[in-house]
Amino acid sequence: MKEYCKKALRRKNMPEKSPLTAKEKLIKDILLTQIESVKTGPEEKKKIWKEGSTIKSTQHYGSKFKRALDPDMSDIAIAFYKALYKDTILKDKREILLEDGSIIDREFAGDTILTVKSLRYVYSRNNDTDESELEKCFQHVDEKIHCLANFWVIPMRHGRRSKKLNYYDSPDLYLEKIRNNFDEYKEMFPKFFDKYSVSDMVRDLCFEESEQRRKQIADRDINIFRSYEEAMDERADLLARDKTDELYELFSTYGLTDR
Repeated sequence: MKEYCKKALRRKNMPEKSPLTAKEKLIKDILLTQIESVKTGPEEKKKIWKEGSTIKSTQHYGSKFKRALDPDMSDIAIAFYKALYKDTILKDKREILLEDGSIIDREFAGDTILTVKSLRYVYSRNNDTDESELEKCFQHVDEKIHCLANFWVIPMRHGRRSKKLNYYDSPDLYLEKIRNNFDEYKEMFPKFFDKYSVSDMVRDLCFEESEQRRKQIADRDINIFRSYEEAMDERADLLARDKTDELYELFSTYGLTDR
């Protein structure tokens, strides 16, 4: 693979972070572990478990209407959202799903943050793109996106029912659009955007938007795939440091911290 797919893109003028503690490292590893939704567990009461290098999780969401399995609305993802956002975005929400598996409030639904299928499609239409290198970069990242570090909660019409309001399904372009039209979206989704400024909302989502990634998309820069991979790693690092107790308690409940 060419250097632009291998080389890490490093932020400039950023202070060195202290090494993760053993507990934080364990949490980060779990956050980056791939999730597979399944219909039933191996035992009646076993809903979430580790199998090899994958977290297996049942999915209550969509059970009434027999919706397709989707890791960002699996039972472990729902539990993750409740633990991560209990004091911010979901502070007034005890539950996300009804008994029948329907979403209680469509202003609050799980979604995958960084996806690459739309980018791959757009880039493949560029005559200057090396298709074999593009496919390598795409596959390398696409196989890593179904992890808790890459899940958040946004209005259903923005995530599950659209590509984050932009052609590329980019979270960075999405947040830029929210920033430029904040009053409009606050009126449209008053509970989600209640009492928020854009900066507060981005902080509470626990996701760092990037002008560099916006530029890479605009320039059709194939390094965007590497940037997406790094963004997932950086978010896992951030959550492991800032939400240590909440996430360790959650993961311990399901035995995911057992070595």
